[in-house]
Amino acid sequence: MSLKTVKRVFGVLAAGMILLFLLGGLTGKRPFFYGGIALAFLGTFWNLLFYRCPACGKFPGRYDTKFCPHCGANLGRGRSPW
Repeated sequence: MSLKTVKRVFGVLAAGMILLFLLGGLTGKRPFFYGGIALAFLGTFWNLLFYRCPACGKFPGRYDTKFCPHCGANLGRGRSPW
């Protein structure tokens, strides 16, 4: 799975989490808050499992990283530092 796809899925999960928290705050209903918490955990686990360098398979760190800090592979933006 490409890093672009992983980032998009994480963005959708984060947007859903924010929406559920807002709905919970506006309506005062707990199931919305519980759904938001569930999406927060799901997004965290999604990143830990799938946000990996395509070359070495290690966690590259921040989302704005252009190159893997472990192997120097291009993560989809910019030119290689090697």
